[in-house]
Parts: sequence; structure tokens; C-alpha cells
Amino acid sequence: MNPVELKYSPAEVVKRLRRVSHEARTGIANFNQGNFEQISPQDIRRLFELYDRFFLDNYFDKTQSGRIFFDLSMRMTNAGGKITIRKNSDGYTITLSAFLLFKTFKRDKRDITVNGRICKDRLEAVMRILEHEIVHLIELITYGESRCKQPRFQDLAYRLFLHTDTSHQLVTQREAACRDFHLHIGDTVEFDFQGDTCQGVITGIRKRATVMVADKQGDYRDARGNKYKKFYVPLQLLRQVKMVTEKQS
Repeated sequence: MNPVELKYSPAEVVKRLRRVSHEARTGIANFNQGNFEQISPQDIRRLFELYDRFFLDNYFDKTQSGRIFFDLSMRMTNAGGKITIRKNSDGYTITLSAFLLFKTFKRDKRDITVNGRICKDRLEAVMRILEHEIVHLIELITYGESRCKQPRFQDLAYRLFLHTDTSHQLVTQREAACRDFHLHIGDTVEFDFQGDTCQGVITGIRKRATVMVADKQGDYRDARGNKYKKFYVPLQLLRQVKMVTEKQS
């Protein structure tokens, strides 16, 4: 049966999810701890195979054997996962963001949700992200296209995995910068560069902070004609500068 035709009751979905989680925690070494400290593409492959077995009657193994690949990325700082079609339509690659996973579940003071479901640890976050990509994969194979904002995707994601949303609330680099370094966009900071101390304003935060430093020789100009140089600085190398405002008498 094509997975697009499957429809489980909520109780059945929960039962199958528990089975996948149990098998992953007991059968995949890196997942013995829910907040694992390392992960490999092979771990994702084995987790995918559990979903194929317990939810899809080995649909992917029967129809796509050798055509599905797995990867992890430290460059994906916004998306939790993605699926790409390989060159010459020779299969698909599912990539998960190791960057976001390891930024999350570190002294977080809020609920972490993925696809509308609260996740207690990194493994549950991996499961929710992988489930989302599985739905994309099913649609790509069946229809040749997939868009998670469309009702067809959302209906299938709910029927298979009880997803009520299509986004994640993992800790982004911007939130981690606030949590770990107390840095925010708009903060004035200083850093050392080639023996000098530079001072500027944070205008963006990804893996590194984007800092604009006033410089008459700079390549960037603001609306007032002021020129700046742009620097990409590791967060740990920035020092906050407290701006003193003059009191008016």
C-alpha cells in the first residue's frame, strides 16, 4: 500500500512511536542517552529503517532500496532538516541539522517543540524532524513535488505522525547567543583584530556574529552616508560595550 493511503488512529500512532523510540534507544548506541553527545548519518539511516518497518510496511526498502541517503550538517542554522534530489534523479538525500540539535537541550528554560509536539530530549527532536522529511519523501516519490505548507502534506503528516505544525522551535544561534553570551542584535561590542581593538554593532547572528564597524574606507554605507567595514566574529571573541548616555539637566 502506498503510504499516502495510510490512516492510523491517534492511539495507534502513539503505540508505533513508542516502539520506534524503544528500538532506537536500545538498539542504536549513540541513542542510548536521549540527549546524545554524538550522532552519525548511519544513526539516522537506522532510525529511518525503524520508521519504514513500524509505520510503512517496509515501503521504502521495497521501492527505493539503495536510493535514499543520509547526512548531517553544521551549516544549517535555521532549518531542522531538508531533503534534496540527487543528481540525475538518482535518489534522495535527507539531511538533519546537527548544529541546531546540539544547540538545544542545554539549560533551556522553555518547551522545545517540533512540528507542534513537545520534545523532551534530542532523540525526540530527531524523530520529529525525520518524520517531517519522511512525509516530504513520500510526496516526492508519489507526486513528484512536496510543500509542507499545503493541506495535502499537513493531512498526511497528521495521519502518520500526529504533527499539528510544520515548524520547529529548536534553539537557534540567535537564542543561544543570548543564553550563552548575553549578546543580541543591536548590541555594541568590541573585539581584537590584527593587533587593534575594533568597536561596532551586531547586525546579525548566525554561526558567527556580523559586526559593522565604522570606517571611512569601508565598503558599506548606511542611509546617512556613514561607511562601515563588515566583520564575521565568533561569539566568544566579542566583548559587550556598555554605552553611557549623557544626562540632560
